Amino acid sequence: MEPQWSRDGSHLYFRNGGQFLEVPFDGGGNAPELGRPTVLFETDPEMMERLYSVAADRERIVITQSVRDENDEPAGRTGI
Repeated sequence: MEPQWSRDGSHLYFRNGGQFLEVPFDGGGNAPELGRPTVLFETDPEMMERLYSVAADRERIVITQSVRDENDEPAGRTGI
């Protein structure tokens, strides 16, 4: 799991295998509170590398993915 906070600090994002999850966070009270995790999407865990970025508006997530050539050799990376 490589957790990442939203830019406004209201949500925490992380991977669990092939699931990508979001958890609401409220740090304004006496004790911090985490909400229920929500699965945003699922994918093949081997297709998702650990590098990702959540947009400031929390509407988009960019994840790097390995790209292979016709011989199944690593050919670079792309964002999905």
